[in-house]
Amino acid sequence: NELKNLEYDLNEQKRTLNQSFEKTLTELHLKQENRKKGLKNAFLNVISFGYYFKKIDSDTKKQENALLNTLQNAREEASITYKELEKANTGLLETKKRLENELTQEKYKHEDTKKRLEIAIQKGENQQNKAKELLNPTDYAKLYPTNAQNTHLRDKRQGIGR
Repeated sequence: NELKNLEYDLNEQKRTLNQSFEKTLTELHLKQENRKKGLKNAFLNVISFGYYFKKIDSDTKKQENALLNTLQNAREEASITYKELEKANTGLLETKKRLENELTQEKYKHEDTKKRLEIAIQKGENQQNKAKELLNPTDYAKLYPTNAQNTHLRDKRQGIGR
């Protein structure tokens, strides 16, 4: 029963760890998707501004500077978003490794407990076998005489009989 309880507890811990891992993975995936959408929108904005400024009189220096600034800002935003995605991916990999290590440790603890229980059961069986050997039939008869022997001893004490 204790082994079954330990197995059940281990399975519950595995399930909890897996659920936690999947939840974290889903959250990080959603954040990553949102960042990708933001990056895509930034690039679309850059492209639309580019077309807009091409249609307008390209002679003005103000318009050229605005376009260059927008492009530079988009590049910086894309670079920042990429770095954030790299950090998130690294964090996700570290979390995965940590969870795998915890799962492996729990597995080893479970196996160790199982081995200790098997050893304890074997010791108990060995002690039971030794006790049976000590109480073999001749020893048992000496410890607990039959009714006929009891009657004979009683008669002998009372001076009756042979």
